[in-house]
Amino acid sequence: MKKHSQSDENTCHPLSVSCGLVSTGSRPARHLLDIRLHDTSMPPRSVAILKSCLGLAVFLMLLGAWLASTAHAQTAQPANYSGAWRLDDRNSDSADTVTGLMRDAARKEAPPSTDSTPATTPSADHPQGGHRGGGMGHGGMGGGGMGGGGHGMRGGKGGKSASTDDSSGESFHKDYPLPPLLKTDSVLLVQQDAKAIQLRLNDGQVLDVKLDGQTRQALNGNAMVSGRREGDQLLISFRFADGSQLNQSWAMSPDGKQLTVSAEWRVPDLQPVNFKRSYVVLR
Repeated sequence: MKKHSQSDENTCHPLSVSCGLVSTGSRPARHLLDIRLHDTSMPPRSVAILKSCLGLAVFLMLLGAWLASTAHAQTAQPANYSGAWRLDDRNSDSADTVTGLMRDAARKEAPPSTDSTPATTPSADHPQGGHRGGGMGHGGMGGGGMGGGGHGMRGGKGGKSASTDDSSGESFHKDYPLPPLLKTDSVLLVQQDAKAIQLRLNDGQVLDVKLDGQTRQALNGNAMVSGRREGDQLLISFRFADGSQLNQSWAMSPDGKQLTVSAEWRVPDLQPVNFKRSYVVLR
């Protein structure tokens, strides 16, 4: 029988260390490595090298986790809208477009008119009523003639009233104002930090909006404004003295070169209308 020498029994093979590292789940790998190396006759220098390698591996693992968390934090930062923005007319709704939207909303809200039908029916049934009244007046019943003429005038007034009702949709914008910012938002100079955003409009007005959701006076006291973040978007709301309200949602393109402001315009007694203003960054 072949005898094994003491040196053969104490010889350490690299594979034995690897097997020891993966064969247990009940104790830390570093502790297991110490036991294995303690149980073998590996030279002290080799033990020191292996321990250094294990320490380096742990350090690299922790470093990788830190770098990953840092990269995630950087990518998770909300968009910053600071810069100079010019209105893209081709991809924006104009004031005329908003006027048309409000006209449609006003027509949907308006009740059907019934005043014009009775006023025009007599003239249709008696086309010569006015002349008959005049003839009777010529025969000595001038009062009757005037009465007939008066009836004809009332019909005319009825027709005029109907015409006014029909055209009320065209002149409704005098009663339903357009958003004031449509006149001053062709160029936006924006400065933003984590807590607030400042807008300089093309008429020189400066609008400061705190992004805390609280309502404050703005536009020289002509509006109450609030703002807040929602992900990468900015939500800004304007409420004016006449009860109208403008709600804006700002969104930036991934490359940071385009700004889209989706707006909802609300006025009393009218359904809200939605429109869009698009901007390109100025270099």
